[in-house]
Amino acid sequence: MGDISKDVNSSFKDNRTKALINILYTANWITGKQNTFFAKFGLSPQQYNILRILRGADKPLTMHHNNIIFYAFYVVQINH
Repeated sequence: MGDISKDVNSSFKDNRTKALINILYTANWITGKQNTFFAKFGLSPQQYNILRILRGADKPLTMHHNNIIFYAFYVVQINH
């Protein structure tokens, strides 16, 4: 990673657009690294997040559908 213009082989109309593309590009890069890391353990980043929430809870948790911020079908099942 370096100059986003070179990485995506493109030019941008202004710095605001360049910054937005840079943020999206970086987020995608981080997501890829997370997926690779957690795959070694048979987990997705979302599953790991849920496990951390459960581990830190001082009492049993319940989950209501209207409280779900991000839903992903692969969060539902955690294989062990």
